[in-house]
Amino acid sequence: MSWDKGHELIDQVLREHYGDAYASPKERPRHSGPNGANRAERETNSPHAELNQEAMRRLPDWVPHLGVHRLQRKRGRFPAYVGVAQWRESSTPGRTLEQRAPNLSIVASGIKDFGDGRTYTPLDLAMAAKGIELKEAFDWLDEKLGWSTGGPEIDVEAIRAKQAEAQDAPDTQPEQQPSSEDKPQGDNSFESVPSWWGIGGWVSANPPPPQPWIVQGTVPLGGVGINSGQTGAGKTFIGSHLSACTMMAKSFAGHYVDHPGGVLYFEVENSGIDTRIRAACEALGGDATKLPFLYCESIGPMMVRKRLDRGQAKLLHNKIAWAKQAMMARFGVTLRLVFIDTLTSVSGIEDHDDAGEGAAFMNFCANLAKEFEIFIIINDHHGKNIEAGTRGTTAKEARADAVLAVIGRPDQPYEEPRKLRWRKLRNAVSGREIQFRLRAVEFEISGRPAKSAIIEFLLDSEGMTTDTVGKRTQLSEEQRMALNVLADCVKRAPAVIPQGHEPPGIKGTLISSWRDAWDHYHAAVHGPGAAASARCRKVWSRLVPALKLANAINIDKGVVWVPSALGAQP
Repeated sequence: MSWDKGHELIDQVLREHYGDAYASPKERPRHSGPNGANRAERETNSPHAELNQEAMRRLPDWVPHLGVHRLQRKRGRFPAYVGVAQWRESSTPGRTLEQRAPNLSIVASGIKDFGDGRTYTPLDLAMAAKGIELKEAFDWLDEKLGWSTGGPEIDVEAIRAKQAEAQDAPDTQPEQQPSSEDKPQGDNSFESVPSWWGIGGWVSANPPPPQPWIVQGTVPLGGVGINSGQTGAGKTFIGSHLSACTMMAKSFAGHYVDHPGGVLYFEVENSGIDTRIRAACEALGGDATKLPFLYCESIGPMMVRKRLDRGQAKLLHNKIAWAKQAMMARFGVTLRLVFIDTLTSVSGIEDHDDAGEGAAFMNFCANLAKEFEIFIIINDHHGKNIEAGTRGTTAKEARADAVLAVIGRPDQPYEEPRKLRWRKLRNAVSGREIQFRLRAVEFEISGRPAKSAIIEFLLDSEGMTTDTVGKRTQLSEEQRMALNVLADCVKRAPAVIPQGHEPPGIKGTLISSWRDAWDHYHAAVHGPGAAASARCRKVWSRLVPALKLANAINIDKGVVWVPSALGAQP
């Protein structure tokens, strides 16, 4: 018997069964159309309003089951989801479902589709996503939450029979009663964790999808990170190159760009980001004037007297919001990356050892990244000890999703190799390194000559076979770096391999050239001085025999090369 047919009888039976603890709910309001749940929401005592409120408190229990296209759970303390509203047309004509941005935001404070500005209640969202009417959406959401407001079928006769059986039953208990450990109690109260539990719960059969990346294994699709290095190491050049790769969908340091888009760059140290981004784009075959790159040289300080300045915080918020709208309108792409260069200049932090100040600014950036679905990269300075990371409090790196370290000296010549280290990555491999160098370039801006520099990575994986990669992963870090230096020398100063060793066309380099390049690399990483030089000689004395023993190199008549069997020749 349903509620519609026998609500009076059901009300009587339930009141007899539960006594004063039972309060009869109002009959379910009947609304039709996509906005029916919104009207029901205004009736605060209605079952629809109560169910919507319960659903907003328990997003993980029902949102993953909606079938929203490309739904993904965002990182953070509280449940939050983004996805593509497949039930409506794209705001940009001609875009396929896979090309559309995940503009649907589902958080505990509200549900909004930023693509068309529409807001939803949980019932509205269930109706739209599953293409069902209000009653069906109510029953579906009720089932997922294990929550009922008079809607389910109730067998009144069974209730009465159970009451009569209880009255006629004797007071004596059976001699043996099964314990709670022998069988389930039949209580659904523990099927889901309570709303105050926070992130976590039972291991789900429908886990959230893996975290997507802007740059695979380097820059997540959302969050906040740090690009660190000493003054003059090349942080801004790395940032310019990463920006160009993101806009043009070009690989960065051998890693694919999965989600290209626009870049907003805040730079207040007069580093000439306009010139650097032109050079970086031109080196990749693009024109920065026709790409979604926007820069701003007036922002901050964000922190005043160790507290966030609300005026400056609102201004930064508005600039990011405007940039996202402008890029979509002008180029048809969404904003992906926001650079803040540097933390000291923009944040205005007074005491870099104060964990409170550092954490407050990082949390503010993380909230911006979550709201606008972007990744914010903050350029920051290393301390005196490069291996210790950024200067000051560790709270900054602790709250970062990714930390890159640029290792090089301010007085280092462009042609000498520097290093980029993946210092920290959530849900990815940390500790990887790659060499790069800066190359000076000249070009024209409106007919006037201009100078800058571009990034050239020394990819040790170029041309390798799978077997080669497997062998090289067994080498030590210093041995792999020595092979990187060797590959660079073969490109810059090739030498003919003595006959009888390799097929025609395979090149090597003079061992003296390799040794000189290694000395320059070692000085760039460990600095000059007698102690560093002594260490360099000691490392070199064991590097060459170890690489020969591993069959990673061949040497004859002063020429060194990587055997062609390894497939590492350029």
